[in-house]
Amino acid sequence: MGGASGGEPVQTEKYVLPDLQADFNGDGCADLAVGAPWGTAFEAGAVHISYGSAQDRGLFSDGQIWYENSPGMLSPATDRSRFGFALAAADFDGDALSDLAIGAPGKTIDGQSLAGEVIFVYGSGGGLFSERAEGFTLNSPGVVGSAHDHDHFGEALSAGDFDGDGHFDRLAGAEGWNNLSGAVFVLYGSADGISGSGSQGFQPSSDAPNALVREGDRLGEAVTTGDCDGDGYWDLIAGLPGKDPSGAMLIIPESKQGLDADRFQLPIALKIGFDSPSSQFGLAVR
Repeated sequence: MGGASGGEPVQTEKYVLPDLQADFNGDGCADLAVGAPWGTAFEAGAVHISYGSAQDRGLFSDGQIWYENSPGMLSPATDRSRFGFALAAADFDGDALSDLAIGAPGKTIDGQSLAGEVIFVYGSGGGLFSERAEGFTLNSPGVVGSAHDHDHFGEALSAGDFDGDGHFDRLAGAEGWNNLSGAVFVLYGSADGISGSGSQGFQPSSDAPNALVREGDRLGEAVTTGDCDGDGYWDLIAGLPGKDPSGAMLIIPESKQGLDADRFQLPIALKIGFDSPSSQFGLAVR
């Protein structure tokens, strides 16, 4: 899978990578989102939101509980949706309030079982609200790829500003894509929130030794972002815990031109000291 263009980046100089602390209501106190993907009947899932307080009480319990079929949400819950399996907070629309991305990797999409969905709920002065809730699947308009059984899109989530426009973008793993070879997808943020337009999908296909992603590698079971090379730009990092024999991780660097899939690195566990077979190197990345 190649990387489709995410639009012309406007980045002109280095920028400071911000703290991704969640503040959904803009009161200056950190808030907490906790997923319970098996916490409802038939594994539909739920997410509990606790709001921080400046009254020396810290986080308190009388927050919100979100379900797929909460008022204003997009679609009814389905069995085994596992809504809340992955969570990530960032400001996707540039209003200085944190928004929440919620993974539902077991969601049935157009008859495809366990295809997966990512739902976005936006912040406001009163906390998270559902009026602008958005859901994206691999069948959504503009999104690279198409949904299949057992893709598990949204099983891992992270955020970074990959095109340098000041709005956070969403990184989502789909470790079951293409017979468990896996893939990672980027959905771009804007002043209107997340959009499928210009999305990118990544799966290394180089013929170099060990670079080709194969069945069972499970690329995207874990994802994160960070400045790995110190150039001030976000880089994409994803685990391949099933890569024979001990696992691996994928690093795609960003530059002024955006994510550069041609310069990907794929460190193999054996090459960096993990000589134990089936170590699952890459099962978690941060």
